[in-house]
Amino acid sequence: MPFELSPSQALNLWHRCALSQVADNGPDLTLRQTAILLQIYLVPPPHTVRGLASILGVTKPVITRALDSMGALGLVERE
Repeated sequence: MPFELSPSQALNLWHRCALSQVADNGPDLTLRQTAILLQIYLVPPPHTVRGLASILGVTKPVITRALDSMGALGLVERE
């Protein structure tokens, strides 16, 4: 069931998530990597390098490098 957050509530949620990730001592993700992960997990597939590059306004090699880095961390798998 969808719900709406005020801008302040949304920023508070983002803040708590960021603090949690830092405190967890896990790998630090760039904002670009975070945006790619959110796109992959929130938007139904298919996802292509070309499509992700278009949505994020970057080149395909930028997406490929980000996916390779996230793949090494076990966060994504390429097919």
